[in-house]
Amino acid sequence: MSLHENLFSTGAARFIFLAAVAGALATAFPDALPQLTAEIRGALQEGDAVAQRIRELQDDDPLVRRYAAWALGELEDTRGVRPLIEALEDRNADVRLVAAWALGEIKDNMAIPPLIESLEDDNPLVREMAVLALGEIEHPAAVEPLISVYRSEVELREPVIWALGEIGGREAEAERAAIFADWGRGSWDNDEVWTGRLGSTEASALSDDVNTLLVALADEDPWMRRSAAECLGCLGDERAVDGLLDALRDPEPSVRAMAVWALDEINPSRHHDHKLDDCCEH
Repeated sequence: MSLHENLFSTGAARFIFLAAVAGALATAFPDALPQLTAEIRGALQEGDAVAQRIRELQDDDPLVRRYAAWALGELEDTRGVRPLIEALEDRNADVRLVAAWALGEIKDNMAIPPLIESLEDDNPLVREMAVLALGEIEHPAAVEPLISVYRSEVELREPVIWALGEIGGREAEAERAAIFADWGRGSWDNDEVWTGRLGSTEASALSDDVNTLLVALADEDPWMRRSAAECLGCLGDERAVDGLLDALRDPEPSVRAMAVWALDEINPSRHHDHKLDDCCEH
């Protein structure tokens, strides 16, 4: 159904329309979003937010579907698991990418088999996100498929090592130790493996203004992009969501990793005690 059919007939339709507008404006007019966010939150109170987002996964616009997948991940409600599993088959790779991320956020074991299937997705970034999501779920059933990916796809070795570190347990730790032994070095902790430590000094030149950070998120220097993603996560401002979703396709793995972290930090349902200065050294 079109977003504009029976637009004001129900509270749910009004919410879907507002969410679509928010997604469209997030990049072009980020200053307009605070008021829109308040409108959306008001609409959320009128109905079932999870059900509304699930309906949006069927929208004709892939940007709306992508944003809906993110929101379901942030809501962390298990009712979103089956629709997100179906979204792993979406014709749009960005929707599949965010759906895999969202399933990792919800951490339901039902998602393990379809995420393992996504390790063979034709898009390398979707495969990478499936690796990370399996790490987030932390179930030993993923260890053998992850080791298979490690052996077959060089580009995914660091994410696989990170995922094994998250899963833990005797089998995962043994495989991880064997990998580092083959490299002739001691084991790294997970922060060292992929994302690097938080608090990178490259962010010191950036302000705490969301628009400035979004511009820096497109900088030609990958470490500046990584730092911008880090600071956006520390700010926790929902205006950064679309930019960070775009950053999941960044060519630099460390930028993608920080975007994953930042998207989790922006969760509007959580209260953050830390401020920007706690994360980024100015």
